[in-house]
Amino acid sequence: IVFTGDLVQDGAEENTFIDAKKIVLDKIASEIDFDPKKILICPGNHDVDRTESLDSIVEYIDRLTNNEDLNKFLEKNEFDLSCKPIFNYYNFVKENFDFDNDEFNPMYSCHIRDLNGLKTGIVSINSAWRSVGKNDDNNLLYPPDLISEALCHITNTDYRILLMHHPLSDFKAYNESFLEDLFHANFDLVLTGHIHKGKDSIDLTPNAGMIRIGGPAALTLEHGAQVGIGIIDIDFEINKFSVLKLLYDKQNNHVYDVKKGPFDIPTEERKQELNKFRQKLKAKYLDELSDAKNLFVSREADFDEKSFHEICADPVLKSKSSNEINKESNPSDELNWAELNSVDKDYLILGKGKCGKTVLLKKVQLDLYGISQIIKQFHFTLTVNNLKNLIQSLT
Repeated sequence: IVFTGDLVQDGAEENTFIDAKKIVLDKIASEIDFDPKKILICPGNHDVDRTESLDSIVEYIDRLTNNEDLNKFLEKNEFDLSCKPIFNYYNFVKENFDFDNDEFNPMYSCHIRDLNGLKTGIVSINSAWRSVGKNDDNNLLYPPDLISEALCHITNTDYRILLMHHPLSDFKAYNESFLEDLFHANFDLVLTGHIHKGKDSIDLTPNAGMIRIGGPAALTLEHGAQVGIGIIDIDFEINKFSVLKLLYDKQNNHVYDVKKGPFDIPTEERKQELNKFRQKLKAKYLDELSDAKNLFVSREADFDEKSFHEICADPVLKSKSSNEINKESNPSDELNWAELNSVDKDYLILGKGKCGKTVLLKKVQLDLYGISQIIKQFHFTLTVNNLKNLIQSLT
């Protein structure tokens, strides 16, 4: 049994973890006659005690611009203070899930289990280390040296699994790219959480050199969120796996199931091929991300220190013209910019000059790069100028 974070709504009290364990995890374990101490769990952003978060430390971490400096922060006294928000969660898991000499610390835990005769190493990381409840998207960080340190506790294993609450797309670009390479080189399966909404509550990427699966929420009061569980069936004899998701329809009080697979487990040779392609795609993404800042007309004092995602504010979009909206008695026609990422709709964007249309298109393109291996599509932005150049190169 794997629980990928957000066991509680607020991590300020250790007792809330104990109550949640009794209500959710213990009941599940009891139903299938499973030892609760064997449950594998990782922390989520709601498991953090944000009253212990120090703004000065968060601001210092946010000013770091490379993985080398991020690793050096581990040697500073402030690093211990940066871990205090997770202490309630850490004490809870150490007390309740320490099975067969598992390794625990506030930033990761390591476990070795026997899965159908396969010695399996599992690393659970604290992806919520930088999560403070504001400006978390594209700003999370995790020191890569801690992954290397954790791997030392699961040496000589046949199969390796990584548990983390947040998807890599929530991390800063420089850290995300390095972690992605590290994960693909050292793990066979990554299980994530965090995403509650969407057309498909099982985020499955089987053909990227490493299997990545994100499951639905087990319990939530969030409007529109999907509630359920994912069951992963891995057959090492034929090198295939499948995923069964069970989702609860609250309105009709019904559980329905959807099965995906079977999929091939990537062989070592296939993993190398897929990783080479992934690295080329990532290099293209980083080039586009670097060039994107040149689209901004006005630049504030700290412009050079910020990434494209930090500078790019959510635009105000309407699906009707100003004249149409002014004629309405109760105008409310705002469009969520994230809807532009839909791959099954077309949009025509109109606006005054220098109002940010090109920046908006670039943000959509960069967002779609992040999910390209999931939707199996690649997107390009063509301006009139580069379209002319493309036509000329072909004639």
